[in-house]
Amino acid sequence: MPVITEVDEDVKLRVGPKGDGPDAAAEVVKDDVSEETSKGSRAMKIDGSGDDDDDDSDMPPLESFDAADDESSADKATKKKEKKIVIEDEEPQKEVDEDGWLDVLGSGELKKKVIKPGLGKDSRPQRCNWVVLNVKGTLEDGTVFEEHKDWRIILGDMETVCGLDITLALMEKGEIAEIVVPARLGYGDQGKEPDVLPKAKLHFYVELLDTYPAKDESDLPFQERLSIGDAKRERGNFWYSRGDYSNAAHCYRRALDFLDDMGLNLSESPADLQLLLDTRLKVYNNLTATQMKMKAYDAALKSVDFVLKVQPNNVKALYRKGKILADQGNYSEAVSVLKKALKLEPDTKIIQQELSRLMWHKEREDRVERAMYKRMFGGSNSSDAQESSKGSRFSKIRNWTLVVGSAVVAAAAVGVAAYRHLGAI
Repeated sequence: MPVITEVDEDVKLRVGPKGDGPDAAAEVVKDDVSEETSKGSRAMKIDGSGDDDDDDSDMPPLESFDAADDESSADKATKKKEKKIVIEDEEPQKEVDEDGWLDVLGSGELKKKVIKPGLGKDSRPQRCNWVVLNVKGTLEDGTVFEEHKDWRIILGDMETVCGLDITLALMEKGEIAEIVVPARLGYGDQGKEPDVLPKAKLHFYVELLDTYPAKDESDLPFQERLSIGDAKRERGNFWYSRGDYSNAAHCYRRALDFLDDMGLNLSESPADLQLLLDTRLKVYNNLTATQMKMKAYDAALKSVDFVLKVQPNNVKALYRKGKILADQGNYSEAVSVLKKALKLEPDTKIIQQELSRLMWHKEREDRVERAMYKRMFGGSNSSDAQESSKGSRFSKIRNWTLVVGSAVVAAAAVGVAAYRHLGAI
C-alpha cells in the first residue's frame, strides 16, 4: 500500500523504494514555505509498508496535528480545501531471501525459486488463460512421480495441485523455476498412489513455454469442446474420490461450460450430438452427488431436475432426487419419486432400503399429524369431528320427524273414531 502524506497548499507525493528493501516510503516536497507561514500550517502524515494489496481499507486512521489550539474551524476548512494530493505509485516487490527463494503465501511453506528468468511481468498468465508447460514433479528423495511435456492446462481450473496452480500465476513466459509445495497444498493426508505418500512435500521443476487467453467455449470446434469437457469431468471425479467436494464441483461446472449446446453447429452428426448430451448428463449427475455431499440441496435439486427433464426414467437421478427431497423433509414427494425408481428397477436393493426408511418416516409424520388434529378437536381428528357433527344433525332431524309423524297418526285415529261414533248415533 502506498504511503499517503497530506499537507496544505501544493504537495507532491512520490512513492518509491525505501533503501534497498521492498517497503515503500513517502517523500513530501514543498516549495517556497516561509517561516512566517509555517506556524499556521497543519500536516497530517501516515507511514505504511509496501504490501501487495493497494486497498485503502488497511490504512490506519488519519492523525491531525494542529499548530495552534485556538485556530478557528473556518480557517481549518479553508486550508483543507487548498490541499492537493498527487500519488505516484510503484508495485512493491515480493521479498526474496538470500538464497533466491520467494515466500509465495508468507507462511514459509509454498516457495518459488527462479532458475532462468522469463520475459517480464507483462508476460505472466492470468486466471483462465491457457498455459503450456514442461513439468517434472519429484519427492524429497528425488523420486519422479509426475512428468509432462508441452502440457496444456487452464490456469485456475484445478487441473493440478493447488500449490502449483497458485504459483504458476507468478511465473513469466520463458521462465524456469523450482517450486516447493507443502502437503496441504499438494496431495494432502491421502497422498497419491503409487509414489506419493501421505503428507509428502513436493518439488516441481516447471518451464512456462507459453500463455494465451482462452477462447470462448462456443467458438471452439466441436471435438475440442467435447474432449476438454470430458477431461474436466474426469478431473472432477478425481477430486470427488478424494473427498474434496469444492474442487470437484468447480471442475464439473467448468465441464458444463464446454459441454453446453449453445452455439453448436447442428450439422454435426446425430451420434456426436448424442455423445455430447450423454456426457453432459453424466456431469449433471455427478454435480448433483457433489452438491448433496456439500448439503447444497437447492442447487442439487436444480441439477438433478435437468437430468430428469431430458431422461425422466433415469433411475440414478430419481434415486438422488428422492434422497434430496427426504433431506429437505419432504417425505411424501420423496416416497413417490422412489416408488417410480423402484418400479423401473425392482431388484435394486439400495432403492428398496431407502424407500423402506422413508416410508417409516412418513408413517411417523402422519401419526404426529393425526395426534395434533386430535388435540385440536378435543379427542377426535378433523374428519371424525365432521362425521360426528353430521350424525348429530341427522339424529335431531330424525327424532323430530318421528314426533311429528306420531302426532299426525294419533290425530287421524281420533278423527276416525269420532266419525264412527257419530254414524252410530
